[in-house]
Amino acid sequence: MTLDDVAPLFAYWRRYPPLRDLVAAFIGFKPSEPEEEKGRQLGANDMRRLMAATGGKIPGMGGI
Repeated sequence: MTLDDVAPLFAYWRRYPPLRDLVAAFIGFKPSEPEEEKGRQLGANDMRRLMAATGGKIPGMGGI
């Protein structure tokens, strides 16, 4: 998918916004400002080290 594929969709939404956006604007809902960073995210090297240290299991993730 390229920007040329998405541009018509954004143009359509600009003209016909989703119903949830219209309702939110009507009731005066203001989205909160995005937080700078909720926490440190794992990079690729961090993930490799975690997988090596835990034998391929992610702490806190139970099996299915």
